[in-house]
Amino acid sequence: MAVVIYSVNDGSIRSIILPDTGAQGKVLAIGEAALTLTGPSDLASCRAAVQAVRGVPCASGRCVVVSAGVVVDTYMGDPQIDTHPRGQLVSSDDGIVSDHYDGTQLTRQMVIVNQQTSRVVNIIFLPLKANPGAGNVMYPFTTPPFSPTLQRGDVVVISTGPPATVT
Repeated sequence: MAVVIYSVNDGSIRSIILPDTGAQGKVLAIGEAALTLTGPSDLASCRAAVQAVRGVPCASGRCVVVSAGVVVDTYMGDPQIDTHPRGQLVSSDDGIVSDHYDGTQLTRQMVIVNQQTSRVVNIIFLPLKANPGAGNVMYPFTTPPFSPTLQRGDVVVISTGPPATVT
């Protein structure tokens, strides 16, 4: 038997309390709820049980920490319950350090390369799920061999793994 502590806001799992661990008397924080399980207590089973109770999928609990519009860290929590000393928490399964946040969406600096000419078409911040356009390939700017001096029109050779998006 286990007790699962989860966020009532997004269903993310905050704690799994197993019997005889000394944590049975945990006091719930505002925005938390508890569910007692009699079956398996692994994370997947706990998420499934919480989802069954809530009737909607549970969030992963993964967040990014944003300071001055830039992602500076990742964190597990619920932005409606938790705080972080380095900045604002924003729910995101995909965000990474150096992404930008404008208050509504995360963007990442991407290099758009024409597949036929291997020339840089653009270097731009785009939403994480953006499409580079037909005939182009999109890479995060941090992917080697890009240098800080890379600019439009430069020819690049990409041989260090698959692109982020190919259309």
